[in-house]
Amino acid sequence: MIEHLIRGATITSDICIALFFFRFWTEKRDKFFLHFACAFSLIALSTFAVVLLGKAADFKPFAYGLRLLAYLLIIFAIINKNRPEKSAD
Repeated sequence: MIEHLIRGATITSDICIALFFFRFWTEKRDKFFLHFACAFSLIALSTFAVVLLGKAADFKPFAYGLRLLAYLLIIFAIINKNRPEKSAD
C-alpha cells in the first residue's frame, strides 16, 4: 500500500517537472526544454505502467525500456545543447 503511495507521488512529481519544462519550451522554443519534458513524461509513464502491471513488471523490458529511452533523451538533449554552433561563413 505504501509503495503505491510513493509511486503515485513519483508520478505526480514527474508530471509536474514535465509541465515545468514544457512551459519553458513554449516561452523560449528551445528544443532542450522539449526533450526534458518528453523524458520526464516517459519516466512518469514507466512508473504508471509498473503500478498497473504489478511489482513483477518493474523487471520487464517495457518498464526499463521506457526509462532507458528517457535517460538517452536527456543525454541527447545535453549533448545537443553543448554542441558548438555552426557559423554561417
